[in-house]
Formats: sequence, structure tokens, C-alpha cells
Amino acid sequence: MLEKFVVVQEGQVYKGGNGYKGPLLQELGFPEGPYIQGVAKILIRQLSSLTPKLKFKIMEYTKQ
Repeated sequence: MLEKFVVVQEGQVYKGGNGYKGPLLQELGFPEGPYIQGVAKILIRQLSSLTPKLKFKIMEYTKQ
């Protein structure tokens, strides 16, 4: 499985699963994670351009 990474909003505890599922994903047209690392980085840049106040980080995917 190449998709080993998820995007999580900073301050939120990641307990496994697909990571961030908020409305900004739909606005950007991204599917829910997991992602390859390059796509996760692109998603964080896109999220930052929409909402500079919110911060996101990349974490390794774990099953829920």
C-alpha cells in the first residue's frame, strides 16, 4: 500500500482512520485519505491557502 499518510488538523488527536474529513475536502475536490506523502503535502498547501488560521499536519495512517 503506497497510501501511508493522512492529514490531521493540529490540536486534534488522531486515533486512526482516514484523517481529516471536513468540508474543505469537498471544496477542494480531494477524496478522504490515506494518501501518498506527496499528495498529503499538496493537500496541506491547498488547505492553508483556504484557511490560513487552521494548521494541518501529516501523520502515518493507522487502521481504526
